[in-house]
Amino acid sequence: MQENIPTPNKEDIEWAYLLWNSMTVGGEWTLPSVGVYERTGEVELTLKEIHYSTPLTDAVTSVFDQHHWIMVLADLIGWRIEEKVERAFDHTIEVNIPDEMLGDVSICNARCGAMFRVEPLSTGVNYTMIDDDATCPCCGGKNCVDDVLKGVHVVLDDGGWVLKQARIAQNKIIAEEE
Repeated sequence: MQENIPTPNKEDIEWAYLLWNSMTVGGEWTLPSVGVYERTGEVELTLKEIHYSTPLTDAVTSVFDQHHWIMVLADLIGWRIEEKVERAFDHTIEVNIPDEMLGDVSICNARCGAMFRVEPLSTGVNYTMIDDDATCPCCGGKNCVDDVLKGVHVVLDDGGWVLKQARIAQNKIIAEEE
């Protein structure tokens, strides 16, 4: 792996385990600035679409560096990553990060643990656009994100959501053992 890409840490491993195991076979996961992965088996994701296939001159990491990081992460949790790319293209999108909103923070109204921050555009940071239904990217609840963030690209902090999902999974295991 390229030296400027960190090794997956405990939080990365927990996040991937919870996210990927919550997906149904056939479900899709879009990793911003990389592409679309589909769950194609019990412990298998397949990269089927690549975004930003042309290297950016100012990019710290390439799409392939980031994909390799996902492959390393998958190995750590016993998953496989296949590559069956059906489409590869470059996106030219208009990023909406209003200057007057920089520093604004919000949380999911459903209290799922997701937090949204409006930060300046920076290479290597993943941004999520809040849709017109104000859908929380973590729990999927509609009208759960403040209306002022509709159409705005935010940095998603899913740490609280990951912790809650881990607690739910642990409680389920305890209940099954009783």
